[in-house]
Amino acid sequence: LHATVGAHYRHPPADVFAAIEEAARQTEGVLPSPAVDVRTEEFGDFAVGYDVKYWIRDYVDSEEIAKSFMTHVWYAFDRHGIEIPFPIRQVYAHEVTAETEAERERDLEERIVRHLRGTELFESLDEEETRTLAKRARLERFFTGEVLMRQGDPGDSMHILDRGRVAVEVTRDGRSRRLTELEPRAFIGEMALMTGAERTATVIALEPTRSVVVDHEAFCGILERNPSVAERISETLARRRDELEATSAELREAALGATQEDRHQILSRIRDFFGFGGSE
Repeated sequence: LHATVGAHYRHPPADVFAAIEEAARQTEGVLPSPAVDVRTEEFGDFAVGYDVKYWIRDYVDSEEIAKSFMTHVWYAFDRHGIEIPFPIRQVYAHEVTAETEAERERDLEERIVRHLRGTELFESLDEEETRTLAKRARLERFFTGEVLMRQGDPGDSMHILDRGRVAVEVTRDGRSRRLTELEPRAFIGEMALMTGAERTATVIALEPTRSVVVDHEAFCGILERNPSVAERISETLARRRDELEATSAELREAALGATQEDRHQILSRIRDFFGFGGSE
């Protein structure tokens, strides 16, 4: 199948290619091989046009797959910050001023701050540290069926659900099993954020979902200025692990990764991952 996609001139083609390839991977019915073929097609009046070719197995469903693919392109572009411009002849009925944009940014920051304050992992951060982290965190949107994180992939970030609902699944011996479903304010992936551990579960959006993403780069500055935060977080991770002891071993592993480490071992892994040494 073919599709034509437009992106703003300020986005490098390589970034656009990566987002479209991600959309293809997320779209049910699009074959992983041959790989999606994306080419720069034209430099239009208001956008760079890209020609996309992808392969499907069942052409009976081609119309639905094509619609689904374009939906996933929008979500992938949104996560990657790629703008789909409108024709320059289109006129807005209102003006977006610097003041309204600043207000929108403040509202977004406050929303993220509330999520961080409500997350056990960050309860040891002071007000300044929380706001610094909020400025560096980001919101990501996922369409129904899209994967937020995949079991076995390397990880360096965590998600705090803002809207929507997700399923947590693990695969063992070729068989997938759903462990639980999570709703807004839940968080997952904290061990990957703090230690770089690989993902121990696959998390799938059950409906349109938005999450606050905190990654390694965003958190690095916090630990550089205040290394003692790592000690408090290692205690939180160890305590969270202990609280999950009453649940299934699979769910405990999905939440925290390795489950046999004590606080000192977790702290050592955090220090190694963030590149600062020292001892207690």
